[in-house]
Amino acid sequence: MFKTKKISKTDREFAREIIDIFEEKLEELNITLPDKFKEGKESEARIFGNNYYDLEDEISEFISLNKRLLVT
Repeated sequence: MFKTKKISKTDREFAREIIDIFEEKLEELNITLPDKFKEGKESEARIFGNNYYDLEDEISEFISLNKRLLVT
């Protein structure tokens, strides 16, 4: 995947907002991504644990690497 050295707080915040969009769609479709740390509680997020953090890292790195393209 992408491996940048420094990811800004803003890039992580944008990544979390993108994940929230997918969370809402997964909720609408009643789909939950499996994760070994899920306990099956109704309150658990659709994207949870390692899946969440992996997505957050990858999206943050993508944003960080492509900022110039995203702004133009």
